[in-house]
Amino acid sequence: MGVLVHSRLNLSQKRALVAKKASVPWVSTPTLLSGLPFAITSEGLEQTFTTNYLGPFLLTNLLLDLLKASAPARVVNVSSFRHSVGTADSGYLTGQRRPGGHDAAYNSTKLMNVLFTAELARRLQGTGVTANALSPGVVSTSIMRHFSWPVRVLFALLRPFMKSPEQGAASTIFCSISEE
Repeated sequence: MGVLVHSRLNLSQKRALVAKKASVPWVSTPTLLSGLPFAITSEGLEQTFTTNYLGPFLLTNLLLDLLKASAPARVVNVSSFRHSVGTADSGYLTGQRRPGGHDAAYNSTKLMNVLFTAELARRLQGTGVTANALSPGVVSTSIMRHFSWPVRVLFALLRPFMKSPEQGAASTIFCSISEE
């Protein structure tokens, strides 16, 4: 049985989750938050980066030994096409610098997920564990709930042209359980 981790678990909860696992054939770490107001978590880190990047990074690293022991196994990190306009700046992680724009933090976390996954895949070569990052596309979810009402109205008008949550989940499911 694989592990699908909800992005709202804090770092301590993710550590506790890992302590309960004996075998992990796959782990998928979708992160679903965008447009959060700037805030520092109880761990002293900026909340968007903690939720969207550090949480999956920590969980994956805590599960690496179990993943290797469960080989063949895989790591699937859900990113976004918005990674292409992100920046990998560690100053955001501690709140020392604030990203500009309403979705710059989200974009940057998605870029960090792609960079982490690429490096993880390189390091895991020959272990029987694969690492993949994917973009599910533009999916009709509540991801925009923290944005201003004009942005939410625009998003609502575009909903008929977006993927359903089921369609958006297809690539994550495929990467998690495919025999390929």
